[in-house]
Amino acid sequence: MRHFFSAIVTMLLCSGLMFGQVKGPQSPESGTGSTETVPLAVPAGTPLAVVLDKEVRLRKVGQPINGKIAEPVYAFDKVVVPAGSEVSGSVTGIADLSMEKRTLAALNANFSP
Repeated sequence: MRHFFSAIVTMLLCSGLMFGQVKGPQSPESGTGSTETVPLAVPAGTPLAVVLDKEVRLRKVGQPINGKIAEPVYAFDKVVVPAGSEVSGSVTGIADLSMEKRTLAALNANFSP
């Protein structure tokens, strides 16, 4: 038991003698640090969660639609698009529902268009 305590004390003393090298903060004027700018942008075609301003009936392709961003969009740790930002867009396509899916929906008491 005595050897165990002496081993613990020796380890603690040796760990106190270890030194580490710490690099201090560098100023941008020193020229040794590189400052690189990264563009913070959302690429075109990225799907975003949007809440529509009002109920819209889809009638044709190209119909304008307005809404607000539901959740903020981040790039790294910066907000690129804040929640509540107004967006506008248009309908790019309308797909028909197959007769089979309409029948199954009706059998499930879902009569929505």
